[in-house]
Amino acid sequence: FKALQERGIRAEIDDRAESIGYKIREANGKYKIPVQLILGKNEVENREVNIRKFGSQQQESMKLDEFLDIIVDEAKIRFDNFYIHFFQTLHINN
Repeated sequence: FKALQERGIRAEIDDRAESIGYKIREANGKYKIPVQLILGKNEVENREVNIRKFGSQQQESMKLDEFLDIIVDEAKIRFDNFYIHFFQTLHINN
């Protein structure tokens, strides 16, 4: 959690006493969370994360450091595309 925040990635911890299935359904339906990390005892011991992306039934596991590199790159690409699109739209409308 701290590693994500240090890299400028917005993150929240859902530590409610609900089942994991309920939390996943809620994150996909009600809140539309783009990336979910599921961490259990094994993931913590192995410094891995289990990743689910919005709209996908698939899940993937990878080392924490690898995930951090990928998610930071994805966030930069999304921001850069938004930034470019925003200024292109502004220029066209003027």
